[in-house]
Amino acid sequence: MTETREHQAGDRARTPLLELVTRESLDLDYQDVARRRAASGARGTAPAGGHRRAAVAVGVFGLLVAVAAVQNSRNADIEEASRDALVDRVEVRRDAVASLRDRVLDLRTQNESLRVRLSALTGTTEAVDRTRADLALGTGYVAVEGPGLRITVDDQPGGDPDGLVRATDLRVLVNGLWQAGAEAIAVNGRRLTALSAIVNADIAIQVNKGPLSPPYVVTAIGGQNLEADFVETQSGVTFLALAQQFGFLVKRDTVSSLLLPAAPPTLQRLRYAERPSATGSADQEGGNP
Repeated sequence: MTETREHQAGDRARTPLLELVTRESLDLDYQDVARRRAASGARGTAPAGGHRRAAVAVGVFGLLVAVAAVQNSRNADIEEASRDALVDRVEVRRDAVASLRDRVLDLRTQNESLRVRLSALTGTTEAVDRTRADLALGTGYVAVEGPGLRITVDDQPGGDPDGLVRATDLRVLVNGLWQAGAEAIAVNGRRLTALSAIVNADIAIQVNKGPLSPPYVVTAIGGQNLEADFVETQSGVTFLALAQQFGFLVKRDTVSSLLLPAAPPTLQRLRYAERPSATGSADQEGGNP
């Protein structure tokens, strides 16, 4: 019995409002008429008062039906409006997603372009770094190490003034080493650059504006064959002839590893040399360096 009532209650809850009002209103009217007939003992036609009540009930029923119809119409309008709004939101979101997808494609294209440009710039930077490193080695900006030749020169033992080593003798020796292919040269540990000078100051020899005392040790990095190449150069032949003529003490040693220091900071600053302008207006001088 209880299950039957629960089942009926569930059916009633699931029944649409318009159908429920129509059905229950008619059932209640029939029940009311039957109850009044039973009370009055009538079996024929209904009394006049019953007709009036039936008319009122029918009117109320019609009103309820109209109200339910209006309510259903309003609900339908609201549901339709909600659906249209939802469709509009979906369209807006779809357009936003399409715009973002296009933006992603544009960014990917830009990233690829930047990646190619970065690769090219990286290659250029590496080439510039290698060039800078090579120039730093050759110009004395950094210390260097490698195989080469050590030549020790000393004055004549007898004390003859003509047997003293002079700045001009060392310049001939250094020029011969450059001609033989030396990549870096130092005299008594002082690195030579394009701004270096080997000069006489009274009886002393100065290199990089600093005095030296004998013996003079000239070290040059240029490979294991630097000695053989040196004696074949014009300046090398001239120096060896001067050493034999004035009795200099000369000792040559091929060394597997030499360490030459960097030039002092005062020799790494150029005072007059500048990068040439794009128009090339400066006068150009020809000839060998």
